[in-house]
Amino acid sequence: MEKEERDYLDEAIEHCSKSDPAFRAEWAVHTLVLELVRRRIDLGLTQQDVAKRMGIARSRVAEIENGGATTSSMRIAAYADAVGMKLGVSKVAEPRAEYGGKGRRPGSKRVK
Repeated sequence: MEKEERDYLDEAIEHCSKSDPAFRAEWAVHTLVLELVRRRIDLGLTQQDVAKRMGIARSRVAEIENGGATTSSMRIAAYADAVGMKLGVSKVAEPRAEYGGKGRRPGSKRVK
């Protein structure tokens, strides 16, 4: 798709993803969950079916699918397993300067 054909939302998401590490991380989780929901639907599974496979309440599955603030990575991994997918980790880039470099967390200070 050419740049002039892209809509404003796509451009805003791209800009925020490049400039805001927190947004980039949240957007990555959001797109992952959307992919898992697509998989559930493609398999013809209901939220109740996934909940039963995970051993949790259907309302918890709904929270995962709707981006509940308390959804842990372990819960997302369990959802993935329930729909026959496995999550993995891959290195995509070196740590960026906004993370403080040399393994420090954002906002942390060096102790001398």
